[in-house]
Parts: sequence; structure tokens; C-alpha cells
Amino acid sequence: MKEIYKQYWNEYRSSVGLPEQDEYEPLVDEFGDNPQTSDYLISLVLEGKKTATCGLIDEYQRDKYPIPKVGDQKILINGKREPVCVAEVTEVEIKPFSEINESFAYDEGEGDRSYEFWHKEHVKCFTRSMKAMGKEFNEQLQTVCERFKILYK
Repeated sequence: MKEIYKQYWNEYRSSVGLPEQDEYEPLVDEFGDNPQTSDYLISLVLEGKKTATCGLIDEYQRDKYPIPKVGDQKILINGKREPVCVAEVTEVEIKPFSEINESFAYDEGEGDRSYEFWHKEHVKCFTRSMKAMGKEFNEQLQTVCERFKILYK
């Protein structure tokens, strides 16, 4: 793990009265598929507008990133890959993209927070991601839908 993440993790632990952890490697997560989008999305997190996120199972498998579980804590990073906050996973649901509802789209906090905006942007992003893997996007692909709360910033 990058030293900056370990240092940030230990700052968080110290802030809540817990000892440092030399051996533990927290999860590190970045939203979006480019630095500008990552910065935009993390700004929504810091404003309290973004309390949910989703990704395709194919992306988790490609990146060898573990499927989150309720209670997982992770460092969220910006587009420069710098730690910005620590979040705790409060809900995880795996379902087809087509079954994601308006409430979840709203909690993702993007654009005007409408389902239409969310859908259009996620189709574009997931189409790029699948194309980069040599696959086609379709709305039956499985997604990991996650809600979270900020513990430290």
C-alpha cells in the first residue's frame, strides 16, 4: 500500500481513539473513470450529496477489487489519487443495471440528481469500460450497488 494511504488511515484511527495498524491495509476506492470525474464525484461526497455508488461486477473482477461488505471501511481518493476521506459501507446489493431505481440514482448525487441524468451518464461510462475489456455493455449486466457514510475527512 502506498505510504500516504497508510498514514491517512492511521490519522483516521488516531482521531477516533484507536491504535495505529501497521499490518492492516484498508480498501482504497476512487469514483469515476478519469481524474476529472473522480474529482467531481469526490466533491459531491464531501458536500454530502453523494452517499451511494455502483460499479459493474466485470470491473470488480478486472481490477481484482473485492466486492464490498456492510461494515467495510475504505479510503476514498481524488483524481490525483490522494486520500480525501474514510467511508463505511452501510448497504450492498448486487442486481442488474436495469433494476437500479430512482432513489439510488438520486443518492449517487450527480448532475440534477434525476434518474434520466444518472442513467445516461452511467450508460456512457459503463459502455466505455466494457469496450476497453473487449465486451459490450447491456442493461442486464450485474452491478454492485453500495451506500456509504463518511466517518472522517
